[in-house]
Parts: sequence; C-alpha cells; structure tokens
Amino acid sequence: MAALSDSDIQREIGIHNPLHRLKLRLAIQEIVNVTTSTIMGSQVALNMAYGQLGTEWIVEKFLPSLGLPQYKKPFQQCLVDARMLEHLNKKELRGLLKMVDSSHRSVELYDGE
Repeated sequence: MAALSDSDIQREIGIHNPLHRLKLRLAIQEIVNVTTSTIMGSQVALNMAYGQLGTEWIVEKFLPSLGLPQYKKPFQQCLVDARMLEHLNKKELRGLLKMVDSSHRSVELYDGE
C-alpha cells in the first residue's frame, strides 16, 4: 500500500477526492514509520498526536479558534485532520476547501505553497 501512487489509489481503491488520498497516504506513512522505526521516537509521538486530532477537532475547535468557522463544511467533507494541515497547498485550500479569500489562506494552516 505504501508504494501506491496517487493515481493507483484512485484507480485501484476508488478514492477520488485528493484530500482523502492524502489522508490515507499520511496514515500509511505513519504506520510504516512506527513499525520500521525510521524516525526518532519524539517525532513518532508527534505524528501520532497529530493523527489523534481528527476531523472533529479541526471542525469544532481549530477552525473556530482561528476565526474561520465558515470553512467547517468543506473541511468536514474532505476529512481534514491535523496531520494533513502542513501538506495542504494553496490550490487545495482554494479549490477543495473553498478558502477563496487570500487572507484566510495566509493564516498559519500549512507550510506548503
């Protein structure tokens, strides 16, 4: 599973939403890292903690704390969790998560371009 490309996941498993595929890839990578100890213990713990901050936390706590509750529905529909935030790019924020206001995208949700 870890070696599947984005198109393989879409074709073989039938996951069409790119953010659902991202969530799956990150979860698989976390399992691989934990089971093969390819990253340091504190980083494993941090990644697992992010994984525990699921979609409900993002929608009910995180977005409102940033003053962005209007994005609850698209974040819920795309199953965004804390582990995914640093991987979101501007195109995904604008297109899939409906963050059309550039000032909202500039909030520290992610590190990506």
